[in-house]
Amino acid sequence: MSLLIGVTLGLAGAQAPPRAPTATPDPWAPIRVMEGAWEGESEGEPGKGTVKRAYEIVSPDEFVETFEIASTGAYEIYSRSRFKRRRVH
Repeated sequence: MSLLIGVTLGLAGAQAPPRAPTATPDPWAPIRVMEGAWEGESEGEPGKGTVKRAYEIVSPDEFVETFEIASTGAYEIYSRSRFKRRRVH
C-alpha cells in the first residue's frame, strides 16, 4: 500500500512536457505574392509610358505601403498609400 501511495505522489509532482508554441496565421498571406517591386509599360490617353509599383509590409500587424511612379514623356506621377489591415472581432 505504501508503494502505491509513493508512486502516486511521485507522478503527481511530474510535469507535462512543454508544448510547442502554435504559429499564428499570417494576415497578409493572400497578398504576399505581390510584395516587392514591379515594373511595366502603360498605354492610354496621355500616350505610352512606364509604371513602377512597390508593395511593402511595413508593420506585420498593421500596414501595407504602396509606392507608384507612372511616367510618360511629358510628366511623372508619384503616389504613396498605406492600407490598414481590417480587424475582425
